[in-house]
Amino acid sequence: MPAGRSCEMTRMRNRLWRRSLMLLMAAHGAVAAAGPVPVQIPADDPGIRYIGRVDDRDALAPAFGWPSSAIVANFQGTSIQARFDDEKGKNLLQIIVDGGTPTVLALDKGVAQYTLASGLAEGTHRVEVVKRTEGYFGAIRFLGFQLDAGHRLAAPAPRQRLKIEFYGDSNVAGYSSESIGDVGQPRFENNYFAYPGIAARMLDAEYQCMGWSGATIAPGSSLPVQSFWNRVLPQDSNLLWDFSRFDADVVVINVGSNDSYDGDNRDAVMAGWQDLITNHIRVVHPRAHVVLADSYGWSFDEPANYLDDMVQRLHAQGDLNVSSVRWPWLWGQAHAVVEEQAGFANVLAPHIAQQLGLPAPTPSPLSSFAGPGRLFNPSFEVVPVGQGRAQQAAGWREGVTPGASVSVVTDAASAAAGARYVQLQVRGSGAAKVWQAMDVQPGRTYTLKGQARGTAGRKAQMQIVFKDQGQNVIARSLGVVTLGDRWAPAVTSATAPPGAWSVNVQLRLANKHTSAMFDALTLSSH
Repeated sequence: MPAGRSCEMTRMRNRLWRRSLMLLMAAHGAVAAAGPVPVQIPADDPGIRYIGRVDDRDALAPAFGWPSSAIVANFQGTSIQARFDDEKGKNLLQIIVDGGTPTVLALDKGVAQYTLASGLAEGTHRVEVVKRTEGYFGAIRFLGFQLDAGHRLAAPAPRQRLKIEFYGDSNVAGYSSESIGDVGQPRFENNYFAYPGIAARMLDAEYQCMGWSGATIAPGSSLPVQSFWNRVLPQDSNLLWDFSRFDADVVVINVGSNDSYDGDNRDAVMAGWQDLITNHIRVVHPRAHVVLADSYGWSFDEPANYLDDMVQRLHAQGDLNVSSVRWPWLWGQAHAVVEEQAGFANVLAPHIAQQLGLPAPTPSPLSSFAGPGRLFNPSFEVVPVGQGRAQQAAGWREGVTPGASVSVVTDAASAAAGARYVQLQVRGSGAAKVWQAMDVQPGRTYTLKGQARGTAGRKAQMQIVFKDQGQNVIARSLGVVTLGDRWAPAVTSATAPPGAWSVNVQLRLANKHTSAMFDALTLSSH
């Protein structure tokens, strides 16, 4: 070979070598003459723990799609980054560092690197990465962590002994759990603060959550749980889960509501429950305790009406390891938000503990369920969990039409009590209200008291409203309040009629060009 050609090939090889080195350094976040190179932790590092159903056929790029799927690791250093490949660019992750306040990470479509935490004290820290969004927002591939130079992962903590599987619909998935207006966008969906996650943490349990909005149970229905219950990834019907990898102690089934919108079809729903439990769950989890769960107070035809009938049927067939639990859903057809989901968990977790002979768990402080006839957050002081909810009050629902608004004002100098109060405003036209609902005892007289002020001489309403099981209004107090410039007492009362399922406290405004403020409420009954 001529000497010139040999030199040229040598130079080419050197250029390729230098280019490869530069690309490698760039990939590691380093450039020439920079400081120490960050440490790359591959996805198959034994210090990384995966929770939930994970497609790990490619160990360096495991994929997960079900809500609540999680990545947990103990790491050393002051910061941690991670690389993800998101299928659709619609998923959100909940990031929890050292058990602190969760933060939210929205993923872009495709491969990207994200900072999970920075500026930490030098030492060992724990990071949890939890998928907030449900399966139809797409799968996520995890491509590894990046740590500070010279650091590594520490040994993972032992897995929890108690294991729970959840199957169900939007109630289980946490659909719009951060949207008081029931807006079904990815950013409002948070399975971490849906009742499966809250209840599992109350019980110190590892859990899997197969919740899918719109899921059904009746044979021949649109999206029966039996069609997806054994999938590794929600939208891949060919890749099936190996149940020996997760020997569940408890299986919670909360589905049937979407089968009931056309009337009372309990025979079909009960047939679906029977099929799911007998022909599916019992095949893979013969020893697990099965809990049929649902909510009451939203429809005459709700599955909660016949949960006990199903349990008795299964007991009669010899399956005694089945129970049922119900919780209130008294605020209409809107999906539950975080504080209501926490109320569900405060009913479910003690039930599971009792069935398994475990100590009673500490209730979640996030719950807005104060008990029959009792107001939660009567002075609007408690700020709810979730994005963009600082001007809302935990436990209170809102309803507005165009031209009206509801907000919680934080101003101790102008509040009647505490530091916050609710303000309803109607500009040119429209109507605004806030309300909360609780169980009622027919025949008792309920009295609502509070402080009100607003546009002088205008009218607002502070009402007590009674509804039946189908959410129909069957009685209400008039509750007219004449507003003034200063806080003044307001009161209204009414007696719960026969057939009442809920008592609703409602603050309403429909007068044009009017503001009304309410604070320091109390509800009593006799």
